[in-house]
Amino acid sequence: MTKAQRCKAITRRGTRCEITVSLSREGFCLWHDPKRTEQARTARVRGGHEAKKVRKARRLNPDTIPAEPQTLDDIIAWSAWIARCVALGSLHPKKAQAMSRSLANMRTALERRDLAKEVEQLRAEIRTLRRGKS
Repeated sequence: MTKAQRCKAITRRGTRCEITVSLSREGFCLWHDPKRTEQARTARVRGGHEAKKVRKARRLNPDTIPAEPQTLDDIIAWSAWIARCVALGSLHPKKAQAMSRSLANMRTALERRDLAKEVEQLRAEIRTLRRGKS
């Protein structure tokens, strides 16, 4: 297997360019080829506009965000809302992943809290039953 050809340009850091696609006959990528500067400029401008569109599209309207989750049912609703936002492109998948992790942590905390309450209730019932036997 042969190693892919890399762009011949030396970057500002003094290392060789890592790009291996769209090389010219002279061995330069789009960004380093002096004969394709206009094409590179057009690509940069288009890319900048596309990035702005993406950022703008991913801003969430605070009015559409569900209320702060308090229960396990709220966490389920939030999870569904996150999945919908990602599918519609209004929430970046990385943010969705972080939000989902937070919800998972909250779910664990709620389950532990509820279990601790249940254990305390059972202990109280056992104390009552023991007093009745005496």
